[in-house]
Order: sequence, then C-alpha cells, then structure tokens
Amino acid sequence: MTAIRITSHTGDERMPLDFAGSVYRDDTNLENVALGLGIIPVPAAVLDAHKKAELAKHPGGVIARYQRPIRNVICVTVLGILAADLVFTMCTVRDVDFNRFLFIQVGVVLGLIALMLPLELRVKGPAEWRSTFTTVLGSDIPVPLRDMAESIRVAKPGCRFEVGQLMQNKVVLDPYLVVHHRASPDPVVIGIWDGDKIIASATRV
Repeated sequence: MTAIRITSHTGDERMPLDFAGSVYRDDTNLENVALGLGIIPVPAAVLDAHKKAELAKHPGGVIARYQRPIRNVICVTVLGILAADLVFTMCTVRDVDFNRFLFIQVGVVLGLIALMLPLELRVKGPAEWRSTFTTVLGSDIPVPLRDMAESIRVAKPGCRFEVGQLMQNKVVLDPYLVVHHRASPDPVVIGIWDGDKIIASATRV
C-alpha cells in the first residue's frame, strides 16, 4: 500500500499535511493493478456460474452414475446363478448325460461373463474441473488473454497463473485463465475459452 504525501506551501517552506484521512492507493490488490493498466477483469461470479453450468451439462453416463447399485445387483445375480448351478449339479449329475451337463455349464459360464462385462467396460465418468499453477503461459492460450495476463505480471511481479480445465475422459473443455498474487486477497479472472472461441474475456479500455 503506497501513501500519497500531501504538502502545503508557506513561502518557500513545504509543510506536510499529516491527517487521518490521507489518500492511499492500494497497489496490493490485483484488480486495482489491472484497472490501472486499463484492464477490466471478468467478474468472479461469471466464472463460478460457468463452472457450475458446465458440470451440469457434462454428467457421467448411466453406468457411471449408478455404478455402485449396478455392481451390487450383478454380484448378487452372479452368486445366485452359482448357487442355483451348484444345487442343479448336485441333484441331477447322476441323471443327466455328460454332453447335456457340459452344455449347461458352458451356458452358465457365458451368462456370468455377459453379466460381468459391463463392469469391465470403460464408462463415461462425470466431468471435473482441474487447475494447474504456472508462471509461464503456453501458446495454447489465446493471444489477447495471454497478453493481458502478462501485462499484469509485469506490473505486479510475483504473480502466478491458474489455468483451469474441465476434464471428461481425457477431453479438455472450456479452459479458463486466472491471475493470482500472494499479497492480493482476490485473484483476477482474465478469460474463458473453448478452442478458438472466447466465451468470456477481460476487456481493455
């Protein structure tokens, strides 16, 4: 925080005006730094709303959402089939010829494989936001957003960049860029994009 010293003149003598209402310029707040550079950040509420909306738009598949109950049903069914097959074998092994018995057992095994197959399939899980912190921005970030973030870093050394991504089955959706500084209580949201399309962006004035 930098104090602005106000003085008065009495002849050739300069007298400082010390009073409780001295004017201060808070240069620890990143938003003030950005505004001083003519950059109007994206409101944090816009990013929060976007993140919630995207999570709602990218839920997991049916199997992923109900994986535990489906797994329980399959396990109970498999145990039931094994128990029934054991009882059948004990009761009929002497009366059923070997070929028919073998055919039944093969059918049971194939049935069990079919039941357990969904558990081994790769299912579409729900999307989740992941973020990484860096001091160097890559070329995958749109140039206007990267330039504004770099301008803030130059004006306020010690900044870190947060690059967030919505991940679903290794697919990257709607990245966003936020500037942080340890001395500033609030970060500055620079923008959100999807490929070449910028969804929300800080503006220069």
